[in-house]
Amino acid sequence: ETDMEHNDLNFERLRLHITAIRSTGEHCVQINRIEFSFFHPQSVDNPGGNSPYHERANNLLSSNQRTKWLDSLFAMNRSATLIFNLDEVRTPEMSSLSFNF
Repeated sequence: ETDMEHNDLNFERLRLHITAIRSTGEHCVQINRIEFSFFHPQSVDNPGGNSPYHERANNLLSSNQRTKWLDSLFAMNRSATLIFNLDEVRTPEMSSLSFNF
């Protein structure tokens, strides 16, 4: 617990740090799309990652099911980080975050 009340949370960025993937033989990580029910990301950054031009992190926000994000440095870095840049969001109904992949 912190001094911050759960019903008074404000965010400008959300960081997703990926440390493992399903297939141990893969050298990259890729995701088609991420949706949030109460956040509205304006952009996504992949600091330290490397993506082909047509597979950049902002593709995660696309409604086009044929696009994806790919980080080809996942194996070398042993992780990948995504930073979702949000408009400041107040979420009074939120008490925790969860992700389903």
